[in-house]
Amino acid sequence: MKRSLFAIAILALAACDGKDVTSPLAAPDAPLAAASNNVQLGQQFELRVGGQATIAGENLTVSFQGVPSDSRCPTGVQCVWAGNAVVQVVLSQGGKAAGLELNTNIDPKTGSYLSYEIELVGLAPYPTARSGAISQSQYRATFVVRKTPVLGQSFNLKAFNSATIAGEGLTVTFNGVLSDSRCPSDVSCVWAGNAEVQLILSRAGFPSDTVVVNTGLAPQSVSYNGYTVALQGLAPTPVSTSTIAPGAYVATLLVTKP
Repeated sequence: MKRSLFAIAILALAACDGKDVTSPLAAPDAPLAAASNNVQLGQQFELRVGGQATIAGENLTVSFQGVPSDSRCPTGVQCVWAGNAVVQVVLSQGGKAAGLELNTNIDPKTGSYLSYEIELVGLAPYPTARSGAISQSQYRATFVVRKTPVLGQSFNLKAFNSATIAGEGLTVTFNGVLSDSRCPSDVSCVWAGNAEVQLILSRAGFPSDTVVVNTGLAPQSVSYNGYTVALQGLAPTPVSTSTIAPGAYVATLLVTKP
């Protein structure tokens, strides 16, 4: 019954704009809330069940449909594992609507739709031993939407994150910085130095490959399964008075295909 209700919700969203429907999933009933103010790509935003947000300049709508299951271990209780909550969303744009299920503690925590990726950042409130069951009206989910990279356009990728090139099925994972000897911005050096960036390249049906590209030495680009992946930059620039945390790195990459 719940699954059919979510399918009806997607149909209703699509029908409002004469949209086609793809990938219906299930969710419990939830009263519609007023649409939120426009949010930017890459900006975190919070929705209550039934709430909607529009991504500025993209004509993309995100609707939080509900939490069909929540097995997160309550605070004050000892559990054999942390549990998980499932969040259901509907994304719609340009004549299509799709339902996705995202998770708090297991994969997938992100989902793809057209040329976008949506990530579930958090879900509140967290259950406690005294609170009992959380009603649908109490849930608040935090999301972030990013544009999926495309061939021939530079994109930024944060350390320990992945991006899939739209329409290509090629996934690039920034697996971390192995070494960073770049000259700090507040120091005069005889050489600009170098940072080694490790990437994992994968594509369905093909073996993955772990490669290293550099900022100041060769190679600065690598080939994989007919694609060329180039490192165009690495941020932040080091300074002598601080150390860059492993998760703070952001690589600028470019994927091309001859």
